[in-house]
Amino acid sequence: MKRPTPVLVFGILEIVTASIGLFGILVFFGIFIFSQLSGESIQTLSGYQAPSWYIYSTALLSFILNIIGIIAGIALLMLKRWALYTVIFLAIVNGTLTILYWNAEFVLFKNSIDVTNSVITILSLGYIGILLWFMTRPHIQKAFKS
Repeated sequence: MKRPTPVLVFGILEIVTASIGLFGILVFFGIFIFSQLSGESIQTLSGYQAPSWYIYSTALLSFILNIIGIIAGIALLMLKRWALYTVIFLAIVNGTLTILYWNAEFVLFKNSIDVTNSVITILSLGYIGILLWFMTRPHIQKAFKS
């Protein structure tokens, strides 16, 4: 069966977004390690300083999810059934984490929300919703059965 257009689009987007995410987390982790070696601490603009364990665990989780995203995006283009389930799982995990981080930001920054971050969060959740809708359509599911 021919690969459906949404599979092509979301496969490429999964590879691109996971690659950008992986690059970003590697840059951030490099800055974090450099700041730790120089005795400085990383703080948010509001002055909040996250504990080191939080930084390390978040960086490790992001690293793992982005590696899985790249592999799943490539396999999605190859119409591997496990990749379909992996991309759906990653979308659910990323949507959950996005909501949790957005809520944590609201709590940490004393009930004030950054408009830019809110717009990015809403766009991210919209993308996740569209991905989930397309990947659960019968004609998409059928393409992975052959």
